Amino acid sequence: MKLFTLSLLSLLLLLAAAIGFPYLLPTQISVQQSIYLQEPPEEVYPYLNNPTQWEHWSVLSKRHDPSIIHLYGGPLEGKGSRLQWSGDRAGNGYIHFTESISPSTITYLQTEKENPAGLQGAFYLNPAAEGTKVTWRQQVGLADTPLARLQGALRKYKMQQEQEQGLLGLKALLESKSKKRASLCPPLPTRTRPHPLQQVWPCSCRASVKNAPPKAARWLGWPVRNARPSAV
Repeated sequence: MKLFTLSLLSLLLLLAAAIGFPYLLPTQISVQQSIYLQEPPEEVYPYLNNPTQWEHWSVLSKRHDPSIIHLYGGPLEGKGSRLQWSGDRAGNGYIHFTESISPSTITYLQTEKENPAGLQGAFYLNPAAEGTKVTWRQQVGLADTPLARLQGALRKYKMQQEQEQGLLGLKALLESKSKKRASLCPPLPTRTRPHPLQQVWPCSCRASVKNAPPKAARWLGWPVRNARPSAV
């Protein structure tokens, strides 16, 4: 009889804990992650401020969901820009840019079918040592029910994973752009001392070489295109 009573009390305690545990979970999810990039804020900002660039670095891409479809509206970038997507894996969602302060702050409101209340997101770009610190912050409220709180714990994990993949994708995209620009730069000839023309026409990319004056191009060892013959 005593053993039965103890078992019954233990079962009741476990049941009470299972029922009461969800009420200990928060009714709001807050996720924040940061990454350091080698590029200055002015170079990073356009990839966040333009919704058409999100498919190149975020999880809203063909790599993550080959069936995804993107629709855009409003201005091309900044406040008022809109991004809508639909996919088998990514689901259905909508992002509306609410604030844009170049090159430091971007805020947006994201709504999804699973959460009509909306998610508030923001990017903060701060100059760091020879680069930029990008901080991505997201907040979303939950319904005050045990089921919603339990689902919120799973959703927080998903948001963290998506943030991490997105920030790493942004870093990889910028690094590939930098390598591409570097590959277009011809090497400068070796000289015993710098020439004044080197300060006028530094090596940035071949696009600037096409417009270089003939004297600068000849001294730097670059081919001269459409150069006029000098007067005798």
